[in-house]
Amino acid sequence: AERDAANGRMNEALSSYESTEQMLSSLKSRADEKEKIIARLMVEKNDAIESLGAERDAANGRMNEALSSYESTEQMLSSLKSRADEKEKIIARLMVEKNDAIESLGAERDAAN
Repeated sequence: AERDAANGRMNEALSSYESTEQMLSSLKSRADEKEKIIARLMVEKNDAIESLGAERDAANGRMNEALSSYESTEQMLSSLKSRADEKEKIIARLMVEKNDAIESLGAERDAAN
């Protein structure tokens, strides 16, 4: 009877051990899956950060290019305005000279008549 009781306890312990082993194996398998998921997510996160950095750098490059183009256009417009102002002064001076010449010719004609 003692032997049967000891065998029962041993079978119970063995069954409990096997159940614990199965549970540990299942937990290890789930932990391995979670580890793979974490590793994949870390790679995806790093890729996203790298991609965003590249997009930011490209946007900054385009912005700097546009700013440079704008500044160049501003300089060109300033130069054109300066030249236009000079031409306007020359035209005003020539108009004064023309009017003076017309007046002078008119006075000479009147004097000749």
